[in-house]
Amino acid sequence: MFEALILASWRTRDTLFSASVATLATDGSELLGLEIGFDGPDFQIFQQNLAKVISDLVASGDVDATATAGLATRARKARYLNAHLPRSVYYLHALSVQPRHRGRGVGARLLTAAIERARARGRRELQLDVLSDNPAVKFYRAMGLRTVVETVSPELTRDHGFPSELRMALAL
Repeated sequence: MFEALILASWRTRDTLFSASVATLATDGSELLGLEIGFDGPDFQIFQQNLAKVISDLVASGDVDATATAGLATRARKARYLNAHLPRSVYYLHALSVQPRHRGRGVGARLLTAAIERARARGRRELQLDVLSDNPAVKFYRAMGLRTVVETVSPELTRDHGFPSELRMALAL
């Protein structure tokens, strides 16, 4: 289900996983990594657009309604982990580098490009959310981001072993 959701979202403008807000790092035809980011105020709009994508997938029979209901329940519980996004923020929604290309500067180039894009748009800060047990936390700190909020959901931690979530930020 998640694969179908991401693929449909990729093809749909202005969703949380849309190609329209993605930057790709490539070497010829090989994908090395990607960054998905947008202006903070767009987050809620993109969430709403993603809900429409999910609805369309269920209506077409491409995904099971029961599975999406379970996803929606977990998403409602997890949404409290994400702090509010001010208007002045560029939000880095995703940054990923293929495992075999990590440690070669691909992530640093993608993050630097996001920082430059945020500055060009007049944003005052770049923010991202990351699980506290993610090895990328060390990378983000090395790139100058600092933890500004740490959020814990006792229910998700107790029932699912879910780690705390960090809101990290870089002043521009």
